[in-house]
Amino acid sequence: MIRVDCHFHPNLLCDSIPLVYQEWKVKSLWKLFEQYSLDAVICTEHVFKQPAKTYQLMKKFAPDNASTLLIPWVECLTSEWIDILVWAEDEYVYTHPILMSPKITSFEEIISFIEKDRRLFCSIAHPYVPSKTWVLTHFSPEEVKSYIQRVWVVEKYNWAFLSTLCLFDSVLHYSICWSLRRTAHLVTELPDEFVQWVAYTWWSDGHTLYEVGSYMELDCDIEDIYSALVDKKVKRTMHYLNYSWYVALKEFLASVLIVFYEHTKKTFWFYKTDTTHISKLS
Repeated sequence: MIRVDCHFHPNLLCDSIPLVYQEWKVKSLWKLFEQYSLDAVICTEHVFKQPAKTYQLMKKFAPDNASTLLIPWVECLTSEWIDILVWAEDEYVYTHPILMSPKITSFEEIISFIEKDRRLFCSIAHPYVPSKTWVLTHFSPEEVKSYIQRVWVVEKYNWAFLSTLCLFDSVLHYSICWSLRRTAHLVTELPDEFVQWVAYTWWSDGHTLYEVGSYMELDCDIEDIYSALVDKKVKRTMHYLNYSWYVALKEFLASVLIVFYEHTKKTFWFYKTDTTHISKLS
């Protein structure tokens, strides 16, 4: 059995934060990976936050005796603003302009591209997240089910709203913000009707230090992690952090700042392709 966090954003803000901060945060992350005995962490940085450079920095400042496997993924952003997680077994995933260019390629085009390349895999991310990145905003439930069956992997559990739910449940009456809570619960656990015939995963979707510690336990050896992720027969168990209201409040406030930053970047800054690996490996 191995412990895997399948969706984590180092959130190093490579293009706007001093290197000294990035080094401090990376070293803090590696300490937490060790603290929670994570066998693997999947680095799913947003495509508009320089994912290849982020992965390089995570490797650069990793301790010499690090026991956690860091796996390179990217959270692509389609022309419809839908998030989709794409990976390969190595940094090959960062060599494709079609994947590394935000808001250029459609959802269908990216999935079709991946279907033609045996080295690439993808997963439908947080189908119910309340924003434009919510795939069910753009397609009917039946169409989403069809896409899920094509890619064979979907994000059934996502802890992005776990701290928010914990905070609300601690300090607010259950009737307050009922609609938001319902959506948050759908993000946290996708209904079974979407995952009947495919492999599904648990993800922290963490962006902060506070969120390290949730993981999916896979019944396989670390050498078989890539095949296990897409094999629905492999047993998987979820383990998530139990937030205190104080920690939940800190994580919630940090998340608000991050969302504001990401919205600002999406809205006012022109999207750029991260060419870190495109030029070196392609």
